[in-house]
Amino acid sequence: MTIVWRVASSLVAVAVVTACGPAQAEPHPTAHPGEPIPTIGVLFAGNTPIHTCTAGVLDSAAGDLVLTAAHCLAGPGLGISFAPGYDNGVSPFGVWTVEQVFVDAQWVTVQDPAHDYAILRVKRDDGAAIESVVGGGLTLAAAPTPGTALSISGYPIGLNDRPLTCNTTARVVEQDPAFSCAGFGDGTSGSPWVVGTTATGVIGGRHQGGCTGDETFSAPFGADVFALLDRAETATTGDSAPIALGDGC
Repeated sequence: MTIVWRVASSLVAVAVVTACGPAQAEPHPTAHPGEPIPTIGVLFAGNTPIHTCTAGVLDSAAGDLVLTAAHCLAGPGLGISFAPGYDNGVSPFGVWTVEQVFVDAQWVTVQDPAHDYAILRVKRDDGAAIESVVGGGLTLAAAPTPGTALSISGYPIGLNDRPLTCNTTARVVEQDPAFSCAGFGDGTSGSPWVVGTTATGVIGGRHQGGCTGDETFSAPFGADVFALLDRAETATTGDSAPIALGDGC
């Protein structure tokens, strides 16, 4: 899934995604409409009501951090907002402004797919911490091992809708975490790979999430993503994310 953020007077999102690939001998699960989850929501660019990526609330010391895919971003985060638990056009927990963006140096310099993740610091006008408002956050965890049960919820690009959900299992394709579930496409980049109360990946990584519906990818979460979380919790200034290049599909 490719989400490219263009910067003019404000950020504008353009999403391109390939259709689902052919069925294999063993049928894959298919994403289906699900209930909104308080810790997972949508990203908006500028003043548009159309959401273009998905993100998840992280458990953090200050309770103000959100996890998504790096290719969902461009620049320092100006004009981006996050609505957790988004439900048919309603933002039950409010809308949070992105104040800072944190991305790995390997994403900044060469857009390394193995570092296609980002952490956002968000703020609401009343000063409340997002983690306390939504009732908790996902604990950052290492990439899932093959066979680990995953729950994925993500919002297709659009407005006035609900998330798609899929329960599936983790795989590894040439060292990249992967899962098989048809139906994820535009806008689901950044969707957390949830195992219990942990986030073990986000839709992104190889081909910015994948070229076909047969395989969806994440960057492998390891030492670098934990270092990024540490920096996001303590830094006073954020990064400027590069505009994502093509996905290579």
